[in-house]
Amino acid sequence: MGSNAGSRPVDDLLDDIHLKGELDVRTINALSTHQLRTVRDLTRLTESELRELRGIGRAAFDQIVAVLRARGLAFATRSSQARRRRLARRPHTVVCPHCKHLLVVHDDAGA
Repeated sequence: MGSNAGSRPVDDLLDDIHLKGELDVRTINALSTHQLRTVRDLTRLTESELRELRGIGRAAFDQIVAVLRARGLAFATRSSQARRRRLARRPHTVVCPHCKHLLVVHDDAGA
């Protein structure tokens, strides 16, 4: 099963669920244990963070790297993580799941 990375929009590539033909069951289970279910989730980790996850050995790591490279993607860098944390602290809006109203959230957890 080859991926057709060149003709698909980036968001589609990032939101892909791990395809069974690309990662073995053991790797998928290890990632699922850490709530890593999409390619986007993987690109938010640095290489060292992925290596530190329980259940991700050398073979699993190599498979994941191959899947990302096949899609033209890479792991996060420390600078991209710092930028995401800064952006997360800015006020943003969310939809209340109960009443469907827009709420302004001030997330100061990382400050």
